[in-house]
Amino acid sequence: MVDAVDTSLATRIVSVAGSEDVTGDWRITGNLTLEVRARSIGKASRVYTVTVESRDDSGNLSTRTVNVTVR
Repeated sequence: MVDAVDTSLATRIVSVAGSEDVTGDWRITGNLTLEVRARSIGKASRVYTVTVESRDDSGNLSTRTVNVTVR
């Protein structure tokens, strides 16, 4: 992300959820890196919903989610 006033945004993954019970199946390894397990039940894909947060020097906050599909 780019901010016209503040030159350095703090961006990080804040949560992970899943289409199945994904407890213990993911691990945040850095501000924007994540390890996920590729196991799914049957032939269905597993979908992780990752929430990312960005905060500027003034404290303004924005969050977005992205879906990651594992086959």
